[in-house]
Order: sequence, then structure tokens, then C-alpha cells
Amino acid sequence: MVVRLDSLVEVSMTDVAVVALGINDVPRFPDSRPQRRVELSKHKTNVQEILSYLKPRCRVIYTSQYPVQYSQLGFDPDTVAQYRKAGVAIANTLDVDVVDLFAMID
Repeated sequence: MVVRLDSLVEVSMTDVAVVALGINDVPRFPDSRPQRRVELSKHKTNVQEILSYLKPRCRVIYTSQYPVQYSQLGFDPDTVAQYRKAGVAIANTLDVDVVDLFAMID
């Protein structure tokens, strides 16, 4: 996604970008597609880059991932929490609006 940011159409401050990242990046076991997962440090960098790119161009809303049945899908709840908290913290630092779906539903 980060490499495609420059190819986005021209946006204005009247536009809204909803950024929903997280659960697809999180490792799980067993995992039929481990190549699609992103280490936490890289996930943080990606979130930072995407939000920083969009923020001066339009209104940005960051949404956390929503709760899922972790054990049935192979997720470690603590690992999911690390990814969620990282994204929310970065959005807060950048003064991006946050809708923390996880906190609202869990």
C-alpha cells in the first residue's frame, strides 16, 4: 500500500480518507499465507507513512481492527493488541481522528 500512495488521485481537504489497517498484517498460526504478514516494526512504519502522507491532503480517520475469534483463526490476542495499540498510538500522535472499533466492540 505504501508504494501506491503517490498514485492516488488528487485529494482535497474536503475529502475523507478512512484508513483501516491491522488484522491482515498480524501473524497467525497456522498460516497458509505467511508472506502476507508484516512484522510489527514494519507495520508501525507503514501506518506512520500512510497517515503522514494523507493528513496534509485530506481529513483522515483511522480505524482499528475489530475483535475476532482469535483462537479459531490462529491469532495470539496479545500480538493483536500490540498491532492495534501501535496504530492507535501513531494516529493519536499525528492528531488523526481515531475510531477504535476494537475498544467499542470487545
